[in-house]
Amino acid sequence: MLTRIDRFLGERSTAFHVVLALSLVFALAFLDYVAGGQTGFTVFFLIPIVIGTWYAGRWLGLITAVLSSFLWFLANLSIGHYFPASAEPYFVWNALMRLVLFLIVIYMVWRLKTALEREKELSRTDPLTGAVNRRYFRNIASEEIQRAGRYGHSFSLAYLDLDNFKEVNDTLGHSAGDQALQVVVDTMEHVTRSTDVVARLGGDEFAVLFPETGADAGREAARHLQGLLLDAMREHDWPVTFSIGLVTFEEPPASVNEMIKVADRLMYSVKDTTKNAIAASVVG
Repeated sequence: MLTRIDRFLGERSTAFHVVLALSLVFALAFLDYVAGGQTGFTVFFLIPIVIGTWYAGRWLGLITAVLSSFLWFLANLSIGHYFPASAEPYFVWNALMRLVLFLIVIYMVWRLKTALEREKELSRTDPLTGAVNRRYFRNIASEEIQRAGRYGHSFSLAYLDLDNFKEVNDTLGHSAGDQALQVVVDTMEHVTRSTDVVARLGGDEFAVLFPETGADAGREAARHLQGLLLDAMREHDWPVTFSIGLVTFEEPPASVNEMIKVADRLMYSVKDTTKNAIAASVVG
């Protein structure tokens, strides 16, 4: 149940979250007024505050918290005939204490969300290069296969292996090898589209997923990518070149394993012969 609610709210826009949070605040303030201030509504005000903070950010949480405290104060002030005039300072103090409580909750919720997002990011990325890791890449690739089958579009996958990378490690040291891997990822992420996915599959092997990309566009993207990568290697005087297997799926493959296997086979057909070239194929 909570998972469904989280998914529903997570898919909504910021404007929706603003309207929802503020509507809940006004509704709770009205109920507090109708109840004559005799029922503690503080805990219920935490609902819109938490929703606003979690799904829209601290700014909405802060607005919701201030508004909740102010409306609580007005509601209790409006029903002042239940209380002596001397109780007004008590209302002010209570409103301020509620605001402090709300601010503490906002801080805790935001810290929790930040920590969870950081953990999620770490579980999805390669710690050295910042590229998508193999496990998360498989998830993305599986989703792309499903989209391709649903909407009938093609997509391409480039599988890259660094030629002579061992020479960099052996002659210049592993720190230079690590730097080379980072430069490779930085270059690929700079030249690819925001919808493309750059992944490190292990060691010196990388993949780039090109969604909704046909054979001609895929070959052009791979050539452009290889050219810029070679320029980056020459700039650092590294003897690294790139063997690339490029496969375009006009019909979705049966599985991610099959998709990677086809691209991997093409890549090794280059690496075992000429190296520093692109082998392309169309499936479907």
